[in-house]
Amino acid sequence: MNPEGGRTAATALALAVLVLAVLVLALQWLLADAIDKRQRRQALRDLAALAAPVVFDNDPLTEVTDLRSRARPPGLDATLLQSMPLRDGDRQVALVVDARARGYLDAITLRVAFASGGRVLGLRVLEQRETAGLGDRLVSTDWLTRFVGSKAPVDEPRWRLRRDGGEVDQLTGATVTSRAALQALLVAASAQPTPAP
Repeated sequence: MNPEGGRTAATALALAVLVLAVLVLALQWLLADAIDKRQRRQALRDLAALAAPVVFDNDPLTEVTDLRSRARPPGLDATLLQSMPLRDGDRQVALVVDARARGYLDAITLRVAFASGGRVLGLRVLEQRETAGLGDRLVSTDWLTRFVGSKAPVDEPRWRLRRDGGEVDQLTGATVTSRAALQALLVAASAQPTPAP
C-alpha cells in the first residue's frame, strides 16, 4: 500500500470525525433553548397536577427558596430542601415543598403541595433508591395518597407509624422506608408559614 494514500485516508477520516463533532455540537447548541423550554413547561405542568385543583398564575420555578439551612422540628429526622410558592395574583394559594429523609438504603425525597390552610393537595416521590419492590411501593401504591386532603401538623402523634404509637400502617416489610416517607412529609409541613393567631 502506498504510504501517501494511507496518510490521505487517515487525514480524511480525521477531518470527517472533526466535521461530525462540530455538527453535533452545533445541533446541541441550536436545540438547547428548545429543550430547556420544553423541560420548564413540563415542570410547570407537573406542579399544576400536584397542586390541583389550585390554580396559579406565577412561575414558581423562578421563586424557589432554599430551605436546607432551616432547623428541623424536634423529633424529625428529615431535611427541608426547597419551597416554591404558588400564587394567584398577589395571593399565595399553595406552597410546594421538597424534603428528604434517610430510608433503609438511601434518601427518599418527597415533593408535597400544601393549600394555604395547610391541607395536603398532593405528594410525589421525586427520588428513592430503596430495596427493589419495597421502595417502589411508595410510588406504585396509594400508600402516600391517603394523606391527600389532610392537614399535616408536625406535632400530631397520629401522623406516625402504628408501631411508633401513631395511626399509620407501614408498607408491609418496609417499616424504615415508611417511617422515612412520613418524616419527609412532616418536615415538609413544617415549612409552611404559621398562621397568625
